[in-house]
Amino acid sequence: MDEEEAEEMQSEADKAKSVNGELDLDIHLVGMPRKGGNNKEGDMRYNGRLLSEEPLARLDKHTADVIAVSWTANGRLLSASLDGTVRLWEMDNFTTVRRFACPSAMSAMAAHPTKSRYMVTGSMDKKLRVWEVNTGDILYTTNTPDIVTSISF
Repeated sequence: MDEEEAEEMQSEADKAKSVNGELDLDIHLVGMPRKGGNNKEGDMRYNGRLLSEEPLARLDKHTADVIAVSWTANGRLLSASLDGTVRLWEMDNFTTVRRFACPSAMSAMAAHPTKSRYMVTGSMDKKLRVWEVNTGDILYTTNTPDIVTSISF
């Protein structure tokens, strides 16, 4: 990919799409983790391209910008938004399985790479939260000195 193509892709990625007042998250990935897969290298269905021309799905339940997405170890997708929610998506039928609400806008999020039951979020209220994905319970909360802008397990 040359520099011009990269800039065009970034420009397209920067454009927000709106339908009925809800922001859309268009999924253009061709390779997705296999359900029940361990997300190791080679564990993705892949046809030689990273992005497709047309969206695989439109995930349109957030009401503000999506700031992070992360695959769970069991092949579901988590999306975090400035609307103060994280959504867990079932990729077989592109539906929301669970909605996690926070009193403040999300600023970062990551799924645990091997244990699909855990995720961690950072929010504008300067808190770091560890969640139990299956129940929606917050397992741990701690204050941080500033807004969390990046998280990784």
